[in-house]
Amino acid sequence: MKPITFLLITLALSTFGLLTVFLSGSVIFDLFDIRSNQGNYVLFIVWANLISGLLYLLAAFAFFKKKIWASIPLAVSAIILVVAFLGLIIYINAGGVHESRTIGAMIFRIVVTLTLFAVTYFTTHRESLGQPLTKKTLFLSFAILGLGASCSSPSEKREEHAKANPKEDHRHSHEPQAEAIELDNGEKWKADENTLRLVRKMENEVLVFERTGRSDHKTLADSLRTDIDLLVAGCTMKGKAHDELHKWLLPYIDNVKELSIADNSTESTEIIKRLEESIHVFDHSFK
Repeated sequence: MKPITFLLITLALSTFGLLTVFLSGSVIFDLFDIRSNQGNYVLFIVWANLISGLLYLLAAFAFFKKKIWASIPLAVSAIILVVAFLGLIIYINAGGVHESRTIGAMIFRIVVTLTLFAVTYFTTHRESLGQPLTKKTLFLSFAILGLGASCSSPSEKREEHAKANPKEDHRHSHEPQAEAIELDNGEKWKADENTLRLVRKMENEVLVFERTGRSDHKTLADSLRTDIDLLVAGCTMKGKAHDELHKWLLPYIDNVKELSIADNSTESTEIIKRLEESIHVFDHSFK
C-alpha cells in the first residue's frame, strides 16, 4: 500500500473517532453547555456512540501499527450500534421522547462503521497477501464516510433557524399545542405507579428549586428531562388513559425544553410557573 493511502485511512479512522468521542462526551458531561442545543437526545444512544468512537480510535491505532486485527474493533462497534438502534426503535414505539434526526443519524453511523470495517478488513488482509487496495474501492469508502459524518452532525435547518431567530422560536412555543384533557366520565384517569411517582418527583424538584432560591435552571431542566425519559420508558398505561396522558405530557416536555435554553432568570421563572400549573392540570386529570 502506498504511504499516502495508508495515512489517509488512518486519518479517516482517527478523525471520525475523535469527532464522535468529542460530540458524545460533550453531551454526556454537558461540556460547553451543549445539551441545551441537543433537544430530546436519547442517553443510551449517546453512550453507544461514545463507545463506538473509542473503538474507532482503537482501530486507528491498530491500523497504524499494521495489525491484522485492526478491523475487529469496528466489527464490535457495528454490533453495538445495531443493538442500540433496535433499542431505539423499541423506545420510540413505547412513546419515548426523541428527536427525529436521531433515526437518520444512527442509520448513517451504522453504514459508515460498516464501510470503515470493510476498508480496514480488506486493506489489512490484502496487505498481508501483498495485494494493493484498488483506488475505486478507496474512493467509494471515503465518499460514504464523508456523507455519514455530515449526516451525523447535530445541526439541521430547523435548529439553525431557531438559533438565528431565538425570539421567534420562543413565540411559537407559546401557541396552543394540545387538546384539553378529557376526563373518564367525569372521573380522573387511573395513572400507573411509575407515572405518579415521577410526576411527584418532578413537582418536588421544582418546589425545592424555588424554595432554595437556586439559579441554575439548566440543571433543573436536565433533571426534569431525565425524569421524563424514565416516565415514558416505564409507562404501562394503555388506551384512552394513555392518550390523555400524552395530551398533558407533550406541552410539559416543551416547557422543559424552553427552560433548558432560557437566557435569564425572568424567562426561567415564567417557565417554572407554567410547569407548576401543568402539575395542577395533571392532579385534576389523573389519580
